[in-house]
Amino acid sequence: MDEAKHLRFLRIRMAFSLIGAFVGISVLFSFLGLDATQAGIWGFISGIYAIIVFLLTWYQYRKFIRRHEPEQRFKPSNFQKLLMLSLTIIGIIGSAAGFSGMIFYLIIGGINHEPCDTTSSWVVSVWTFMTLKWAFVLTYVAWKQYLKNNFLLSQTSINL
Repeated sequence: MDEAKHLRFLRIRMAFSLIGAFVGISVLFSFLGLDATQAGIWGFISGIYAIIVFLLTWYQYRKFIRRHEPEQRFKPSNFQKLLMLSLTIIGIIGSAAGFSGMIFYLIIGGINHEPCDTTSSWVVSVWTFMTLKWAFVLTYVAWKQYLKNNFLLSQTSINL
């Protein structure tokens, strides 16, 4: 991928993650006003994952822009290695929670024959899917950054 396409891709990911963060956090307040607490909380969790994806993408964007400056070239520290690995694990946990929550709420909505209104399990399953999506994107981005810097577990000095 050439430089212009890579920068465009990073900008698009930052824009989508900002939109996801705004919508996810605003869902909390919207659904709390409608007495749909579970959908609001899942929307808020989705927004938190979108914020983390935005911050990680912004870090990659700044690193890519400044890659030619000699003082900006650095060897990643153990903290950065541990951070990328931790974000990957947090993303895996969020993906598992989002997937299991989505299946759970779809089954509950189907068994109870709930109508599709703001307090139904169908709406909650949509926001668990959004959490699954942002957690998976976080897992992908953090793991790709971890591998891009040649962070192999056997070569790090991190004691896990």
